[in-house]
Amino acid sequence: MSAYSANPGVMRTGFNAKAGGLLRLTSAVTNLFATMPQQAARTPVRLATAATPEPSGAIFGKSVEVDPALASEVYEHTARTLGLSPLSITSL
Repeated sequence: MSAYSANPGVMRTGFNAKAGGLLRLTSAVTNLFATMPQQAARTPVRLATAATPEPSGAIFGKSVEVDPALASEVYEHTARTLGLSPLSITSL
């Protein structure tokens, strides 16, 4: 079994289209840099359908593996927050 984290980034979904005030203004600005949901879905779909699995525990953003040291740090912090002992990297 393999586990991954896929960060799709900021997506243009229209979620805040009817929001008011500062949220609406912020949404309008971030939409200039946001990707469409179809583009954001590419990373998790690629990971789910890959014939050759990527290294388990890796973090991906825009179809590229994020720094493995950051992935280890996130894993260890998450395990400790949950009150668990992190497995050694060779156990993953």
